Amino acid sequence: MARRSRIIVAVLWALSLLAVGRWTHAQGDPMTLQQAVLYSGPDVGIRVYQPTEGGGQIGTVVVRVAGRWQDVEIRPNTPK
Repeated sequence: MARRSRIIVAVLWALSLLAVGRWTHAQGDPMTLQQAVLYSGPDVGIRVYQPTEGGGQIGTVVVRVAGRWQDVEIRPNTPK
């Protein structure tokens, strides 16, 4: 009986791993799954993720810091 219960536990564990893998794959951001194109100068650029139907493009502004491209958060300059 102990062997049978171990097999059942192993099968249930494997099925749970498959279920979690499918669920986490479905939660992925589709924009990060696509290859981004980087239009850049020496230190400032735009990372374009996908073109829109109207001919525009969706992307983010990036800057080079210590040799790596970092996303920039653009906020309005509000007086304090």
